[in-house]
Amino acid sequence: MVKLLIVDDQKILLDALTNALGKEKDIEIVAIAKNGKEAVELNLKHSPDVITLDIEMPIMNGLEALKEIMKTKPTKVIMLSSLTVEGARETIKSLELKAFDFLSKPDEKSISLNIKKVEEELLELVRTA
Repeated sequence: MVKLLIVDDQKILLDALTNALGKEKDIEIVAIAKNGKEAVELNLKHSPDVITLDIEMPIMNGLEALKEIMKTKPTKVIMLSSLTVEGARETIKSLELKAFDFLSKPDEKSISLNIKKVEEELLELVRTA
């Protein structure tokens, strides 16, 4: 059983990921966070095996949270972001900070069209991590 912490401030994507991953028999969603500060706290409290972590969030962004997670309780982290080419720097930075992998998420305009693909890719990454 893979224990998963999902971190995202975008409600529509958070709901979609929670519904999709929550149906899987080998994955247990142990907590959900809406910002990086909550992610760091919930990582310490729940000891997930894998964390999905958005980059752009309020209070503490994903890169700051990743840095803190790797310092306090290293965990496999899959970074998610709707950042495009401008976000290439953030992608590289997250991998330098020891993120397990990086996955682009659909923007709000195309989320309904692309969410299934993201769910499938994320499911594979969670299991691999």
